[in-house]
Amino acid sequence: MIVNSLTKSEVERLKILQSYQILDTETEKDFDGIVELAAQMCGTPIAIIAFVDENRQWYKSKKGIDVSETERSVSFCTYTIEGNDILMVKDASKDARFATNPFVEGDLHLRFYAGMPLITSSGHKLGTICVFDREPKDLRAEQLMDLRILAKQVVNLLDLRLKNMQMKNLLQNKSTELSSVFDRIGEAFISLDKNWNYTYANKQMGKLVHRDSAALIGKNLWEEFPDAVGSTTYHAYHEAMREQKYICHVDYFEPLDLWQENHIYPSSEGISVFIRDISERKKAEIKLIESLETLERAEEQAKMGSWSLEVDTGKRTWSKQLFLMFGFEPRQEAPEFDEFLNRIHPEDRSEVIMSVEKMWQGIEPGEFIIRTNPAILPLRYLLRYTRKVNNRSGKTISFEGTMLDITELQKTNSELDHFVYSVSHDFRAPIATILGLINIAELEHPNAAMSSYFKTIRDHVNRLDGFIKDILNYSLNARTEISKEKIDFYSLVEDVKERIEMFAKTERLKIELEIQNAAEFYSDRLRLGIILNNLLSNSIKYQDFTKDSCSVKIQISFMDNHIEMIYSDNGIGIEESHLGKIFNMFYRASPNSKGSGLGLYIVKEAVSKLGGTISAQSSYGKSTTFKLILPIKIKE
Repeated sequence: MIVNSLTKSEVERLKILQSYQILDTETEKDFDGIVELAAQMCGTPIAIIAFVDENRQWYKSKKGIDVSETERSVSFCTYTIEGNDILMVKDASKDARFATNPFVEGDLHLRFYAGMPLITSSGHKLGTICVFDREPKDLRAEQLMDLRILAKQVVNLLDLRLKNMQMKNLLQNKSTELSSVFDRIGEAFISLDKNWNYTYANKQMGKLVHRDSAALIGKNLWEEFPDAVGSTTYHAYHEAMREQKYICHVDYFEPLDLWQENHIYPSSEGISVFIRDISERKKAEIKLIESLETLERAEEQAKMGSWSLEVDTGKRTWSKQLFLMFGFEPRQEAPEFDEFLNRIHPEDRSEVIMSVEKMWQGIEPGEFIIRTNPAILPLRYLLRYTRKVNNRSGKTISFEGTMLDITELQKTNSELDHFVYSVSHDFRAPIATILGLINIAELEHPNAAMSSYFKTIRDHVNRLDGFIKDILNYSLNARTEISKEKIDFYSLVEDVKERIEMFAKTERLKIELEIQNAAEFYSDRLRLGIILNNLLSNSIKYQDFTKDSCSVKIQISFMDNHIEMIYSDNGIGIEESHLGKIFNMFYRASPNSKGSGLGLYIVKEAVSKLGGTISAQSSYGKSTTFKLILPIKIKE
């Protein structure tokens, strides 16, 4: 028979045949037994279980014939699988389909054939169980029925064989998968039999104990790790096995410097154990305890206490030093809020209550100063600082804060306030008087000889006055609270210029103000004035008299969230070697510098207070440029 190009149904049949993985396999007793039974029942010398492949017919089991396969084109079974029941050929030499078949005309001299298709539950015909005889023959009805039954039995064997194979593959895959899972879990895992011999150990176990995990299989746990015998882990393993109960046990194994957390699961066959390396955690806990002890000592020395508030639970935690600051004995639980509030100065309680309300709204209260209640405790000034802690999704989970005892600082600040007041009034008043007397003296003695002396005196007095003003500006910037108001740069520059004209000769000064993309800008006018005052003062002090004028250009550009201010003059410039130091306190480029060395330091500090940055560039002998970046919004 000539097999034409494969039809769709034939392709599907061949696919099902391949899925059974039966072709070219070794002989099997179950199939051989069926072939013997078929030959005996049908009274034939030849019996075969054959599977029809695309181009061949392969024999899984055979009796009375030596060949293992034949070409499909000369196969009797090719015709059989076209039907659904037994194909019986009583005399092949008289059948037009087989008369010229080489097995009929040749040495085998086949005449009789009867074959039953091997039909799967899905209706696909994989091959046949067939019998041959060299003489013409006919089968009785009961023999035909026997052949049908045997065919069904072959299919049952095929299905059973396939299921066994699939189950074996599944078990193998599951075993591989399970082993892979245990290798990926990141924790060591072992299983032990009743005699404490390893039946499994994953790769992580090998890494943990610095051994080849596969080499542990079959070996005794206590012989491999004799140092563990008698340890608390040893007793925990035995207790779990003896009591048949789960035990979680933590122990330190000194030979490996290993803190281990053992999760022990017993069974009737032995125990399984997940071993977690908690060395880093335990070492961190030890360090944390040491750090907490260090923190307690540091808080005590710094006169500072700390606290925390969990948003979800409302749990409050106080440090030991905070308890002591408010006259409480240290304990686990923070005092009740009313009890704490009673120890706050009556005038400051509303501030504390408001800060708590803000925290429940998820708002940071910021910094503020509270006092203790002098009726209960010695009066102390405490600087309270609070920050909120968010999780990765941005939800506020807690607030943390500190209270710093600044009582001594407050005393110092009061003394400093008194000093600044004295400088402002007691020192500058005589200076103004001296300058007035110099002016009168110049009018009374206009001769050139005296004029040089008056000029020298005036220069020194002005320098002293400038130094005092710098100190005042430094104090104002350092200690004055940030305020916020709408800034008009034209008005601000004009005000600064007018103040400078009162103390310096500004006839040559020319200021050009250029604003781009103007928008509303809110900042601290006092500090902006200090910044411009110092920059303009320097431009006047260090102007280049060989040039026609003292020119200053201020360019202000408004960005999305900040402004950029470029301040440039045409003065004598700054040598490159000094540029990196000009913002240092008391730094002067040369002994002949006219200033106190505080001016640019105060500028930098004021810019920093406003949350901005400043940088400088200069071309010596030509110009100096300052670049300031200031935020559109500042924190009050």
